[in-house]
Amino acid sequence: FELTAFRVVLSVDMTLSPTTSVRQVLSDLFDEDLLMGFDLDDLLGESRLVEALEATNRAEAGLRDSKKPASDQPKQTQSQTTKGAAAVLFWEIAFDAECMEVLRCFWDRHQSLVGGDGLKFNSDAHVT
Repeated sequence: FELTAFRVVLSVDMTLSPTTSVRQVLSDLFDEDLLMGFDLDDLLGESRLVEALEATNRAEAGLRDSKKPASDQPKQTQSQTTKGAAAVLFWEIAFDAECMEVLRCFWDRHQSLVGGDGLKFNSDAHVT
């Protein structure tokens, strides 16, 4: 089922800054007519990109905090409201052979810092 609606493959240079990478992905999606109904200039505005990066950083921090024991997590105040569930979109970033080699070399140099011998590099890596 997943492949029936497959429309485009995008290459993303992960060595660029997050906002530059997002700017390129949004432009590519627009070029493929996958952002119909959105104002591209608004999406690519610096303030929108910074806002999106800050939201991403907060979400990542929340995911890290959710892994902590309950006693270490900050208490939610009554002034904080919960939002409805966000729409779920799936994107995959598939790496070419050159990128995989760069990642493998990086992994070889730094694996002791992130998991030692317990974690192995997956040559079929992708980001979803």
